[in-house]
Amino acid sequence: NFESVAGVDFKKGCYPGQEIVARSQYRGAVKRRLQLASSNLSASALDFAKPGVELFHESDSTQPCGMVVLAATKPENADQMDFQIECKLDALETGEIHLGMPTGPVLKIGTLPYPLLEI
Repeated sequence: NFESVAGVDFKKGCYPGQEIVARSQYRGAVKRRLQLASSNLSASALDFAKPGVELFHESDSTQPCGMVVLAATKPENADQMDFQIECKLDALETGEIHLGMPTGPVLKIGTLPYPLLEI
């Protein structure tokens, strides 16, 4: 999402990751995005609340559609978890995304505090 928060200047010379970012920008190949999500988790599901845990879309229980990047409990409610997830755009548009396994807790997808640029 760096291009959406002015983290990349396409007029500048060289920068880290230039090839990947330029390819995404000019070929329209962005298929994944960073997104905010939350979920109410029971004590037994807290093992799923850590970076690197895979996400599964309800339409495909065999292939992960993304993963947890960051996870944190809310100070006012220990059962409520907030997440930053990296997820396929197709999975974000329809259906439910499950945490950790195809039958895991359902994530509620939030809104980003900035608009995403259309690529």
